Amino acid sequence: MILTNLIRQSVFAAIIAAVVSCGYPEKITVRPDHPHKVAIKDLCGTRSVTPLCIPDSLQTLVPSKIKLDVGGEKIFILDNSALGILVFTMEGSFVSRITDCGYVTDFSLYDGRSLEVLSGTGDLTSYSLDDLSILRRYHLDNVKGVQLCAMHRFDDDLYVMSGYMDGLNCICEYNVKDNKYYVSRDDHASIAQTKNLSQIIEDSRFFDHDGKTFLFYPHSGEIWTYSYMTYSTGEKVGPFVHPMYRWDFGEFNESVNAIATG
Repeated sequence: MILTNLIRQSVFAAIIAAVVSCGYPEKITVRPDHPHKVAIKDLCGTRSVTPLCIPDSLQTLVPSKIKLDVGGEKIFILDNSALGILVFTMEGSFVSRITDCGYVTDFSLYDGRSLEVLSGTGDLTSYSLDDLSILRRYHLDNVKGVQLCAMHRFDDDLYVMSGYMDGLNCICEYNVKDNKYYVSRDDHASIAQTKNLSQIIEDSRFFDHDGKTFLFYPHSGEIWTYSYMTYSTGEKVGPFVHPMYRWDFGEFNESVNAIATG
C-alpha cells in the first residue's frame, strides 16, 4: 500500500508540474468522450521505487492516505494518528518520528532548509532538515475562527494558509517579521457553493513551481496562484482569489460541476 501510494503521489506531482510548465491558457480543454492515455515515461525522466523499512513498533501508524514530502535527503510521511511525522532516508531506512508539534494539520518543506509544520492549534513549527531540531515556533494567538487546513511557507517572512469559516473559503497569511496574522474570506462560487466545503479545503494543497506558489483544489482541478487582483474600482484583493488554470469539459461541464458541488 505504501509503495502504491508513493507512486501515485509521484505521478500526481509530475502531472501538475507538466500542466504548469506547458503554459496552458486559463481554460484547459478536456474531452471525456475521447480519453487520452499518457505514458509515465513521458512524465518522468527517471523512475524508482523505494521500499520503506518501518519498525514493527510503528506498523500501526502507517497511513492508508499518504501525505508526504521529500527533501534534504529525507522522506517525510504523516502517520495515520496525525500526531507524528515519520522520517526515512532516501534509501528507505527509518530515521525517527517527529512528535513534539501536537496534532499535525499539514506540513511542507521550504527552500531545502526546513520542514514546516502546521498544528491543529495554529502553531507553526520550523525544523532543520539537517538534524530535525526545532529552529523556531510561531504561535498564532487567535486564528480568528478559521479552521486551518493547508499551509505553505512563501518566503522567509511569510506563511500562507487555507481554511474555512462560516461556509466560505479563507486564505490566511502570517507575517513573521511583523508578527501579524491576516484573513481574507473568499466567496468564489466554485468553492463557496459546494456542499462538502470542509472536505474540499482539507484536501487542497499548496505547491511551488518555477519560483511561484500555487494552490490546487482537487474537487474541480483548478489551480490558483499567489497574486493580487486590482478591480476597475481600484480595489486590490488577494491572494489566491482567481484560478490560473480551469478545466473545460465542453458539453459535459454541467454534469462535472454537479459532481464537484454535490
